[in-house]
Amino acid sequence: MKQHSSINNIEILDSIIDQTVHGLIVLDAELKIQYWNQWMESRSGIYSYEVINQSIDHVFANSNLIRIKGALRNAIDKGHSASLSQSFSDFKLGLYNNKQKTLEIIPQIAISPLKDSSKLCLMQITDVSAAVTRERLLKSIANEAHLGKEAAENLSQLKSSFVATVSHELRTPLTSMIGSLGLLKGGVVGDFNDAQSNLLNIAYRNSELLLSLINSILDLEKIESGTIEFNFKNISINDLLEQATSGMAGYGEQVDINFTLTLLKDDLTVYGDYDKLLQVLNNLLSNAAKFSQKGQTVKLYAKQIKHFVRIGVEDKGQGIPEAFKSTIYDKFTQLESQDNRNANGTGLGLAIAKLIVEKHNGKIDFKSVIGKGTTFYVDIPTASEINIKNIQKNIQTG
Repeated sequence: MKQHSSINNIEILDSIIDQTVHGLIVLDAELKIQYWNQWMESRSGIYSYEVINQSIDHVFANSNLIRIKGALRNAIDKGHSASLSQSFSDFKLGLYNNKQKTLEIIPQIAISPLKDSSKLCLMQITDVSAAVTRERLLKSIANEAHLGKEAAENLSQLKSSFVATVSHELRTPLTSMIGSLGLLKGGVVGDFNDAQSNLLNIAYRNSELLLSLINSILDLEKIESGTIEFNFKNISINDLLEQATSGMAGYGEQVDINFTLTLLKDDLTVYGDYDKLLQVLNNLLSNAAKFSQKGQTVKLYAKQIKHFVRIGVEDKGQGIPEAFKSTIYDKFTQLESQDNRNANGTGLGLAIAKLIVEKHNGKIDFKSVIGKGTTFYVDIPTASEINIKNIQKNIQTG
């Protein structure tokens, strides 16, 4: 029999939400504010009792209000989540009431429906001003790097300092927070009602996504700086593909996508880092699932092309728009899925995959037709003596 704590579940949940570093606003079907957390109070100087049951039109006044309201309506009426981050990079969000208070931040806005509730949705606001300022500083230093070696060294030092700060100041406490949220989800202090559980699940998922982003940034920096360690050895292609497929089985059941595998009739060997090539395949398979409809199949296969092994990931999803193809490997680039049930991502997966494949003297490319699907393929040289020497030389020259 489950033992329930005497601690009030609502008080615990309120305490966790009050410690978050995001603004949380819950709106009803009429786009009236029903919840305004402590972060919003402290940042804007507007207290919750001043905005509860007020229309979003009376509280927010900015040029993007129409777009925000459209995303809120999609969340409430259609159950679609949305991220309104990119177009807000130079935007100052204004909060207005009888006090004429203004919250000057560069916001990243995420909107999600609250399931098992009476047409409620959650609007999450994250202040990315520091990150944007830091990014602009890095770009500014990069633009001036041609002035000499000293400028380039300063850029490297600043970048390393930034990564160290991310690792220490964000990853460690975030890991602790995810652990605490996991314990609450597991019922360590008793059961929550449906609305509370939904808020808790949203906090847990968003925390995991943020941790994934941090880890991806660290991976990217290590690869680009040449400090990441590669463990190269002879690898069976069939073994690699079987591991990738079995590892995605649980995810496939969760999002209702089938993964099929076609192995090489005669197995081949490549010289590579098993874990990092597996990371590439996991990224391609999860991306293919993200942009497929429920019940569709994602195919993983391999074939030999001269002195290379081609590994392909084929889906029958929406395809990649022409305008997006030239930037698909850029950092923080993310194509929105028509089906938002699994649209979360860091926007770094393909950038990291491309760097890993290039370290193996290989290449990554894709073919896509709108409305018919996309095939990503990775070409890796087979483990011949010449190819192994070329890969080792590529690693040493970084």
